[in-house]
Amino acid sequence: MSDTGLVMVEVLERTTHWITNAEEILADEKVADIAPILEPMFRNGSAMRLADFDPLDYAALAPDMCLMDVGGSPTRFFFRLIGTRIIDLYGIDNTGKYLDELKDEIGDFYGPVVEAFDCTVTTQNFVRQSTTFEWVDRKYVKSESIQIPLISDTGDTVRLVTFSQITC
Repeated sequence: MSDTGLVMVEVLERTTHWITNAEEILADEKVADIAPILEPMFRNGSAMRLADFDPLDYAALAPDMCLMDVGGSPTRFFFRLIGTRIIDLYGIDNTGKYLDELKDEIGDFYGPVVEAFDCTVTTQNFVRQSTTFEWVDRKYVKSESIQIPLISDTGDTVRLVTFSQITC
């Protein structure tokens, strides 16, 4: 067990599929139940402004939500809030920490996570990431997540909101 409490396990295989188009993501039947909730976050081809985002509007999804601040050069991701269901499944709460500080503890998760977050920041569009991890000590973990940018008044991506569905 690391200092952060994360139990390291070896990943045998990882497959990832990305979709980077908000309309395509929201039309997918796999997210049909939450699409009406997410749709206001991407209207008229542009991402939601941070000033218009109220986490209470998404309270039903709070256990599966992660809020991250984006900033710095190079870009860093700061975990402002991590939902209880995500914490329960992974057995760790990284709220109040920077992603890059957890690189050694996260191990094989780090690369795909950073790629998806960077893509969301760069494109200022939804990114849906479907990842299956096959572990040495358990069958698999399948993670379906949607990363959503929140934009400042100056047009910069300043926060990411992630909604995840994780199954074992």
